[in-house]
Amino acid sequence: MRFWRAWAGLLGVSLMLGETLRSWGQGRNPVFVLDDFLIGIPLVFTALLLGRPTVARHCAFAASWAAAAGMLYGSFFGKLLGPVRSFDSNLADGLLTFLIGLAFASAVAGLVASLLLAGDAERRFVFDGASGMRRHGAPSALQGRAYRREEQP
Repeated sequence: MRFWRAWAGLLGVSLMLGETLRSWGQGRNPVFVLDDFLIGIPLVFTALLLGRPTVARHCAFAASWAAAAGMLYGSFFGKLLGPVRSFDSNLADGLLTFLIGLAFASAVAGLVASLLLAGDAERRFVFDGASGMRRHGAPSALQGRAYRREEQP
């Protein structure tokens, strides 16, 4: 888990710094600059939140990876398959496409890993629906269920 938390933080920060470097002085529309911040901030934030893991935080972490993979998909394949003109960038076109491809592959790997880790987290935590309290407990009887309601004594 530590690796994927650190990787999410590193990817989030590198996306935000990379977009800033790429766009500096290019006069790009802010919409196309802020998109990397919209995927970088949740990656960093949820990686920090998982310092105290809960099922909800694992789900948020997986959602951050999914958002990153979804947004990087369009960016990568748009540059790979449809480069009709040079990109507004301080980086060479081939290098930019390669870096975005690495980020996309990392996001897909992070998404798969976070989903597997969320399943492990579900087995470690039991949610008591009546009191709303989280407790450590045995795995739920139904695999794939995020919460299990225990009978009250």
